Amino acid sequence: MTNLAVVNTKGGVGKTTIGSMILPLLFAEERRKGKSIRVYEIDDNNKSIFAENSVIDFQTIKVKEAEDILDMVQMDIDMAENVINIIDCGGGNDTVAVLNYIKEIKLQGLAYVIPTNDDIEQLNNIKQTINLIRSIDKNAKIVLVLNRVAVSENQKITDDILKRQFIGLYGDDSLGIDRGLDEFKKELAGIAAIPNTPIFGILKNLKKTTAADRYLEEYRTVDNITEVRKGWISDGKEEYLKRMKEYRISKKVVDLYDNLEDFRNLLKGLTNETK
Repeated sequence: MTNLAVVNTKGGVGKTTIGSMILPLLFAEERRKGKSIRVYEIDDNNKSIFAENSVIDFQTIKVKEAEDILDMVQMDIDMAENVINIIDCGGGNDTVAVLNYIKEIKLQGLAYVIPTNDDIEQLNNIKQTINLIRSIDKNAKIVLVLNRVAVSENQKITDDILKRQFIGLYGDDSLGIDRGLDEFKKELAGIAAIPNTPIFGILKNLKKTTAADRYLEEYRTVDNITEVRKGWISDGKEEYLKRMKEYRISKKVVDLYDNLEDFRNLLKGLTNETK
């Protein structure tokens, strides 16, 4: 059983992308093995476009309805259901309201994911969010996700790259900037990083699908593309070229899944601990 909450008291840091695209993708193999994945978007502003065409169970609800959803998550925990619950909280007051609901019903057993970008002002939001989580569950497992890392496609994200971009967290002696991460690193179970890629926007806005859906539908095609292409030839040049374009998108998704192995392993370890 896996229960995750995506939270940050600041909007615009990629919570929706993490909750609807990245986390379901990281658990795609679990879905293939029979587990259910439920994504609850608790947000007064967003509306999911995936509810009708996804192997993931998406529900977009208003903050005032959050308590009922959290009760359902608690029931899954108590019943040890074979399900992955991802709670995607809205920004600002939405996150605070949801965390207060969690505190009120004493919901335990969640691992928390805090997305952030490279704005130095994010340090205060990270600390505020961690403090809110700790006020609810002093033993909660918390992962900080460094979003939109500026790397080229398929480039490995190294510590040096993160230090150059996220100077608020890692500091910069030449600019007289202290290492902000030291203020709360002991509160974290781990740090993960996500590359800046257009693939999520392509999937959401042009293909109307998720990374997890695309992975589950196409990973066999990507793994066996040499043989698959031979079958496309009989359908004519136009169809062949069309499918090649779609293949390139699918290949990017499969490569991203592979490149996020460290993040997958981190979450696997955390969720095993919170059973």
